[in-house]
Order: sequence, then C-alpha cells, then structure tokens
Amino acid sequence: MNISRTTGHLGQQFLVVGAEVAEPTANLTAADWSGASFRGEGLGASSTYDPGTFTAERCGAAIRAGVAAVLHNLTGIVLWLDTV
Repeated sequence: MNISRTTGHLGQQFLVVGAEVAEPTANLTAADWSGASFRGEGLGASSTYDPGTFTAERCGAAIRAGVAAVLHNLTGIVLWLDTV
C-alpha cells in the first residue's frame, strides 16, 4: 500500500516497519532506524539506506515497539530505534 493513502482509511491502524513518513496521520505509526529510512514517494531517504540493517532482531524489535505504541494509543508518530 502506498503510505500516503492511509488517510483514506482512517478507521484502520497501520504499522510501517523500516520506513519513515513525512507527516504520519493518527492511524499510522512507523518504526524506523538508521539505515532503513525512506520517507515516501518523491521525498528521498532521510538517512543513508543500508539493506544490511534489516536483520531479524532489528525488525522484531521494531514490530514489538510499534505494536506496543499502538496498543497504548501512541499513534501518528515515528518511533526511532537505537541500532547499537
């Protein structure tokens, strides 16, 4: 799904892993880290893209953080994960 089209589905919650959005809406939460950032069509990367940063551990941590945020009504935000 094109991230910019989530505004047409405000009743649905979205969790985006490994990408950042310029202006997340209340129904979109993003979990991102250095090396994974892409802000959407025409915006370019907000950090240097490195596909090697997409590890099972990091993606798992991003999913857990994102789900926890949504379950606690912390939506419309970009969670930035420390990759150390």
